[in-house]
Amino acid sequence: MRRSYKPAGISTLIAICSLLPGELLSAPKDYDEMYQLSAGSSSNKFDTDILIDSRNGAISGGLDLEDDLGFDNEVRLTWITAHWRMADRHRLELIYTPIRRTSYFENNKDIDLGDRVIKAGASISSEVKTYLFDIQYTYSFYKDAETEVGISGGLYWMNSLTSINAEGVLQATGSEDEQFLESFERSQRLVVPLPLFGLSVSHWLTDTWNLNANARVLDVTINDVDGYLLNMSIDTSYYFTDQVGIGLSFTSFDLRVTQQRVIFINSVEYQYTGLLGYVTLRY
Repeated sequence: MRRSYKPAGISTLIAICSLLPGELLSAPKDYDEMYQLSAGSSSNKFDTDILIDSRNGAISGGLDLEDDLGFDNEVRLTWITAHWRMADRHRLELIYTPIRRTSYFENNKDIDLGDRVIKAGASISSEVKTYLFDIQYTYSFYKDAETEVGISGGLYWMNSLTSINAEGVLQATGSEDEQFLESFERSQRLVVPLPLFGLSVSHWLTDTWNLNANARVLDVTINDVDGYLLNMSIDTSYYFTDQVGIGLSFTSFDLRVTQQRVIFINSVEYQYTGLLGYVTLRY
């Protein structure tokens, strides 16, 4: 799949910050912040698959949300980050990302849900609500006036609900009888906490401009959860004052989670890449 991205609101941010009085423009490299708050928006290219194998009649076949259910590959994301430097080499960070996607289309091919088949020509409305909470602690084992290198550990918590509503002709698996239904609903919920470990590097290129790189990974089985997550990003920030800056970040994200229980198997996979613009405040 060809990946693409679009900057989000960068020209507006630059225009706003350019109006700041000249006397406020200082050298923030030496500013020792305790708290930092950042918020941004981006346009990302998504590729998403879900699976649930269940005895209670939920989705029991694999679905590609973009190819099978008509979801747009291009997704607008917003996020907010709160950062607390507890001590010179110790940081705590919370990232919150809500994702809401909807789709309404008429399918031109049969969709196999495992126990039922939605025949071509049905009207299908779908919705995916995902809430991502990312908490991490970072210890900087190297830190001087220009460069900081740290290792991190944390918890990535995902709460995702996918719902499908179809109006049209359906057929039970293994049967040749077809039935028209005005409302046929199926859903999948997945709530998974995953531990993450990573490495971060930050370097001031000038007194007002810095560059950061982060990589975090997980590939582990914990009780009934098999999880793989790889998140890599590189970002750069320019500070107009000690407290106010803007930035750009390029992110690549790959998540695969399977939850195996006695009566069901839940699975979700999604990947996205995107360029993100953000505003950052610190004090």
